[in-house]
Amino acid sequence: MIKLSVIIPVYNVSDWIGNCIDSLMQQTLPEVEFIFVDDHGTDDSIEKAQTHISRKGGSSEYFRFLQTPQNGGPGLARNVGIDAARGKYIGFVDPDDTVERDMFERLWKKADATHADLVWCQLRYEGGPKTGLTDGNPVFPNGNLSDANQRRFLIAMKTFCVTFIYRREWINEHQIRFPKYRSSEDSNFLIRCICAARSVACVNLPLYIYHHHANSLSKGVSPRRYQEKLDAFDDLWFYLRRDNYLQTFPEELGWIYLKKAFAMGMLTYLNSTSDFDPEVIRKIRALLDYEVPQWRQNIYLKKHKKEAFLIRQLYSGSNITLKAMCWIARKAGVGL
Repeated sequence: MIKLSVIIPVYNVSDWIGNCIDSLMQQTLPEVEFIFVDDHGTDDSIEKAQTHISRKGGSSEYFRFLQTPQNGGPGLARNVGIDAARGKYIGFVDPDDTVERDMFERLWKKADATHADLVWCQLRYEGGPKTGLTDGNPVFPNGNLSDANQRRFLIAMKTFCVTFIYRREWINEHQIRFPKYRSSEDSNFLIRCICAARSVACVNLPLYIYHHHANSLSKGVSPRRYQEKLDAFDDLWFYLRRDNYLQTFPEELGWIYLKKAFAMGMLTYLNSTSDFDPEVIRKIRALLDYEVPQWRQNIYLKKHKKEAFLIRQLYSGSNITLKAMCWIARKAGVGL
């Protein structure tokens, strides 16, 4: 029996994929499969991965290689892996990161004991200004997820989809997949998971190691990246409406949109150009009014004053104010 399927999307990571594979091959959990999904990069990442695994004696039964139909980003590559997975649970690792050797054994044992829909650990940073620091999601009692804790989860969540394992049957039952967009695809996926979850468990240890790389895909600045972010949330809102989660968690999901779609979408756009297009500014603001029409009354604006100040300035400020908000957000490290 395959206990766990770990999916690794691969795109232009030749310099780092060997370290990732080493950490996967050292896992103490037996009967785990690793699915590498080639997203049609321009370097030798896949060839290097295949050679590395073969040289170290990896079995083709447990180290599988698949391809996306064409380059589509990490979300679509993960979807290819989900559809092919055989494990009772699935997990994800980014190919430029590593994991502690007992990460998946610890998560699997917790999952096997609790039968939880979601099981997660915490994360540690390596490289860059956060080296040695840990981060992660809130800790709840193992078992049924209460309404109060579900709301707290939505408000306090960190979108580290790679620190979780997910019960595969449950993922398929709720038809949860990553959107086709290359920005905020992890937020889309994880928010849907949290809304649908009924039972959870946590291993409160930093077992996933996030490696800072200055030229990684997630740090790219593109004039269109803001649109990908907004499109990912448009896709998310379709499912939240369909499944009535917007009615169940209106304040929490509204706050998420304010932070992760509106504020981050606006800041992403402002940071990508020195010549602001007023039509783009108007469009981003209009989307907020359409998706969250009662946002000014959101209860979390009163509880998070720093973020609330930024959001209001981004909504009503002049171009000079918007430039100032970009600078302040970068300097203050406003956590959105």
